[in-house]
Amino acid sequence: YINNSLIGSWLATEKVRFMITKNVVAQMLAAAGNRLFFYNHVDRDDASNDMEIDFLITKSHITSRKNISPIEVKSSTHFTTTSLNKCMNKFSQTIGGAFVLHTNDVKIEGNISYLPLYMAGLL
Repeated sequence: YINNSLIGSWLATEKVRFMITKNVVAQMLAAAGNRLFFYNHVDRDDASNDMEIDFLITKSHITSRKNISPIEVKSSTHFTTTSLNKCMNKFSQTIGGAFVLHTNDVKIEGNISYLPLYMAGLL
């Protein structure tokens, strides 16, 4: 016997919502034919250099040196893009456009395209 209120409260936690959302996005990206990679960098001397990128995908056809697109998944309405900005600055020679998949509408700010989560399969 499992208490339904316990499951409901467990699913309601932000961390669990993020894990489920990230897995759904991974499935959508993979189903669209993308090979999925991630990036994680930990600087033991300076934590301000730490960054983690949820997904990296490459273009199917090489059109320029900027073939890699970083993707961040955000499951809440309030978020930051600190790691994504660091990644774009550090790897500007190979990064094309970046994407944030989130719960809001489409918008574009600089080289970052903010897309609703359901558009993951179109990347």
